[in-house]
Amino acid sequence: MKTTDTVPSQKQPKRRGRPGLEERDIDVLLGLYRYRTMLREQVQRLFFSFTKKGVPISQGKVIANRRLNKLKTLGLVEEKTVRVAEKRTARSTQSTYVITRQGVALLAREGKVPESEVRKYPDRNKVTEEYTIHFQEINDLRISLTLAARARGDEIVVWVYDWELAKLKLKVEDPHTGNKYHFEPDAFFAYQLAGEEWWSYFFYERDRGSQTDSDFADKVKRYLLAQQSGVFDVLNTTCDVQIQGFRVLTTTSGERRLRNLKEATEAVGGAKRFWFTLHASVNEHTILGPIWEMATATNKVALFKS
Repeated sequence: MKTTDTVPSQKQPKRRGRPGLEERDIDVLLGLYRYRTMLREQVQRLFFSFTKKGVPISQGKVIANRRLNKLKTLGLVEEKTVRVAEKRTARSTQSTYVITRQGVALLAREGKVPESEVRKYPDRNKVTEEYTIHFQEINDLRISLTLAARARGDEIVVWVYDWELAKLKLKVEDPHTGNKYHFEPDAFFAYQLAGEEWWSYFFYERDRGSQTDSDFADKVKRYLLAQQSGVFDVLNTTCDVQIQGFRVLTTTSGERRLRNLKEATEAVGGAKRFWFTLHASVNEHTILGPIWEMATATNKVALFKS
C-alpha cells in the first residue's frame, strides 16, 4: 500500500491516445483515483495553485474548472452534488468529483494503475453523501500535509484510508476480559522528513461530534491495545512499514469539543501520543507548525521538532 502523492507536472505536449489531454490532466485523474473524491477547491489546491517550480498560478480556479469540465466532457470524471450540509456555504455548494471507469482505464493504459483496478468502477464510487463529506474532510488533512511536505522536500510514503484498513479486519483484544474490538482509524500514514531515513507513523481521526466522549475514550483504549494485539504486525506486513512508535492526530470542530476529547483521552490513560487541533486550523501553512495540543499537556506544539 505504499503511495507517493502526486506532484503536478509541467504542461507538456499532447500524446497519442490522450483525447486532448495535458500531462496535468493525467495528474488530476491519478489524484482522483488516489483520493477517491475531491471538491473542486481541493483539486485546485493540489494541482492548480502552483507550477512544478513553485510559481503561483493566478487563475487557478478558472483553470481547474476548465480542466475538470474537459475531463467530464470526455467521460473521465463524474461531477456530483452533495446536499447534506447543515447550511449553504461556498464549500457546501461546490461539486465533488470522482474518476470514472473510463478514467481508470486511461490510467491503466498509461501504466499508472494496475489493469485490475478498472473492474472496480463504478462500484467504488457508490457511497453515501455523508460518507462523501467524511472523505472530503479526511482529504483536507491529506492535501494540507501533501502540500506542506512538498514545500519542504518531505514525503508521505504511505497513506491508507479507513475503507482500505477495514479490509484487513483489524481487531484488538482486552487482556482482562478477552473481548475483541474492531480497530478502525480514519487513516494511517507514514511521513518521511527530507534527508532522514526513518519514517514517522500516524493514525488520523476526523471527529465530527457524532460520538459521545465515552465512545471516543473507547477508541483511545483500542489504540493503547493495538500493539500488544498484533495490529501493527499486520500493518507492517501489508503496508511494508516498520511501526515502532506512533501518534494519533485528531481534528475536531470547536474548542469545547477539543477540551472534552482531551479529557476523555487522559481519563483512560492516553498521554502524549494523542494530539488534537481544530479542523479549521489545518492548512498547508499551519499543519506542521505549533497548532497541536497533546493529551496531558497544555502548550501547543509543532508536528516535528525544528
